[in-house]
Amino acid sequence: CVPISLSLSRSLSLFFAMTFHTVGDITPSCGISKEEKRRREHVGFAHSFNNTIFSTLSWYETMEYLKSLLTQANHVKAGEDLLALWLEYDNGATPSAKFLKSLDRFEMLLQAYEYEQEEGNPHFLQEFFDTAAPKIDHESVAAWTRQLQAFRKHE
Repeated sequence: CVPISLSLSRSLSLFFAMTFHTVGDITPSCGISKEEKRRREHVGFAHSFNNTIFSTLSWYETMEYLKSLLTQANHVKAGEDLLALWLEYDNGATPSAKFLKSLDRFEMLLQAYEYEQEEGNPHFLQEFFDTAAPKIDHESVAAWTRQLQAFRKHE
């Protein structure tokens, strides 16, 4: 198993938390395209900073803009780190980024399972499992997913 950077994982998860807080949970059943989801997450990120300029920029342009602000304030390294961190997460470029993406998908499956239990309607959220489970590519999280699916199958 590839080691995960705890400090990097915390930093990467901050991006997700900032957008999720504003945008909410956009799931496959919402019928929203991947492009629209990214747009909404981007606007949510901008809202987190109370800055409307971000809503007119792409994700990459936003990170470049934040980098330039940090550079102007003599925080060149921080700006470079911010942009690199975002690209790392967005591209799933490192074990930590892949872990967080997998963990986010697993958490969605866990929520779906809990909703099924609350409703007393097993498997009515199967589409979540069909779409998210195959995208979980971190070994440990994939194992947890298989356990959840096996548990769910026996209900």
